[in-house]
Amino acid sequence: MAKTRIAINGFGRTGRCLIRQLYKHSSFDIAAINSRSPVNKHLLSYDSVYGKLDARITMEDRVKLVGRKQCIEHYLHIDKHEIPVFQSDEPIALPWEELSIDIVVDATGNFPTLKTIADHCEAGAKNVVMTYPPIDKSIKTIMVGVNEETYDPTADRVISAGSCTALALAPVLKYLDMQWGVTSCDFLATHSYTDSQNLLDNSNKDAWRARAAVLNIIPTMTGALMSIPAVLPPLAGKVTGMVNRVPVPACSQLFIEADIVKETTPKEVRQYFSDVAAKQSLIGMCDVPACSSYFLGSTHAVIIDPEWIIVRDGRKLRMVAWFDNEWGYSARLVALLDYVAKTKKKGWF
Repeated sequence: MAKTRIAINGFGRTGRCLIRQLYKHSSFDIAAINSRSPVNKHLLSYDSVYGKLDARITMEDRVKLVGRKQCIEHYLHIDKHEIPVFQSDEPIALPWEELSIDIVVDATGNFPTLKTIADHCEAGAKNVVMTYPPIDKSIKTIMVGVNEETYDPTADRVISAGSCTALALAPVLKYLDMQWGVTSCDFLATHSYTDSQNLLDNSNKDAWRARAAVLNIIPTMTGALMSIPAVLPPLAGKVTGMVNRVPVPACSQLFIEADIVKETTPKEVRQYFSDVAAKQSLIGMCDVPACSSYFLGSTHAVIIDPEWIIVRDGRKLRMVAWFDNEWGYSARLVALLDYVAKTKKKGWF
């Protein structure tokens, strides 16, 4: 069976984590990267969080004559795999049709509307997966293990994977609601800093993110508030929350407080999630007294910490869960790409 051809638009943290997980995958062919960065080779080779990539990586520039003009083409080599690298700000200008691109992963965060993101399709891509919440409600958010059954391969050419916080929170809420019924939920995500923040105090469109990321605990809003109702419609209007960005480079924590319909005990909740974790890879279960660095490189969407499950008056549940907001998110993105590809191949893909 032919491999699914993937193009990555935007080669930041998510794009590079994704390519680290895809380049040896038997089902995918990384067919193109679009990035204006002059140091893609170096950033992919050496990562301050995840270490050196165990592969030979080189960049090659080739001179091509187009009419009377000389053009330079860029290629990234990972071992024996050659990937063309483009440098366009406009998706419509990218050669997705020429390259027979099956799925574009848009990891830029720059095209949250259907009108702008659909330019990838106009350029010839069969499908697009966004790594950020969409503004348009017509774009479905799909999370494997949460709501993949709502994906329509004939209609949903553009979908979103949601935010990393939503991808961690949604599985917990889904299983809580299935077992006990959730009437309301408040959450606080203690989240690693991201490149949307400043290293030192400086200008930023967001007054909070203008402050030095490595020197402050910084409150901010989260895209999870858009993604959760999209993937769990019965919980629409029942979930509120916020994020504190803290001075760690990766791995984040969720504090979840939920009001539930049926009474339970901490022991029952621990056993329930332990059973869930044993049956699938979406949710993990922590087995040691842990802090954030313990979960670096985890491929789970979320890991339940059984030490911090508290139930008050039978129906007030408090939980702590962890997630690697970069590597874990990228791993679930691979699962989504695999699901889309296999679903499409049953039809016209």
